[in-house]
Amino acid sequence: MIRPPSLPDLAVLVCDASEYSRRYTREYLRAASLKRIHEVSDAGNLRKVLLSVQPDVVLLDLDMPNLETRRLPLSRAEKHVMPAIIALTSRPTPALIECSRQIITGGVLVKPYTPSMLWLRLQSLAKILVSSGAHQVAQAETQLMVDRILGTP
Repeated sequence: MIRPPSLPDLAVLVCDASEYSRRYTREYLRAASLKRIHEVSDAGNLRKVLLSVQPDVVLLDLDMPNLETRRLPLSRAEKHVMPAIIALTSRPTPALIECSRQIITGGVLVKPYTPSMLWLRLQSLAKILVSSGAHQVAQAETQLMVDRILGTP
């Protein structure tokens, strides 16, 4: 097996209806020393988890039932940093790619994908996030939100 890269500790949200896909994706992420891994199995809870977790990277399965990409809180207007999105699909079609083009920032991975394919995408996104400071901004905003909830000054 290829040695996993050294990645900064990014918060990753895996959105996939398949338990099998979530499991092997989680194993790939843990092999790359990522510890903040969150999972969502249905589109109904996706919006709530996106707002509460505020991940740096979202691995979004475009084949999820009832997924409405236009209703996701993925804009800066919702008062949080827009996460980088890597789309996952087992049936890539031009229509699907075109429809999701406005929210995808990290490209599309076709299932089944190898660990090295996922790690390469994450490495390129991590470089962008760290160089732009978005990673620190997202962590600071998450801490502010937690402080407000707990009532800490």
